[in-house]
Amino acid sequence: MQTRPADDPDPTPATVPTVNLDWNGRREPAWYEGVQRILNAHDVPERFTQARAPIPVRARLEWENDGIELVDTVATAWTHSLALVTVDGARSRFRGVWIDIGEVVRR
Repeated sequence: MQTRPADDPDPTPATVPTVNLDWNGRREPAWYEGVQRILNAHDVPERFTQARAPIPVRARLEWENDGIELVDTVATAWTHSLALVTVDGARSRFRGVWIDIGEVVRR
């Protein structure tokens, strides 16, 4: 391994990683920051009925960090015990989640 003398300056400056800043000079969060699990979500069922048109509903979502939230959204599919509701926000990695029918009411 070859070493440089202590007084020899490094000919190539170290690269500084770029940071995405918003217009106020604050760092923009990465896509995964702030993502939370929805604790009352279920796995996708094997069989379900697809809605012809989205049905307006109010759903109860239980977030990992933020707790319980009532959300005005739409249901797009269901089974006898679950409903697929749209989740539109940066906190969820998924566009929709399956939750118990008892946690969904029509608007």
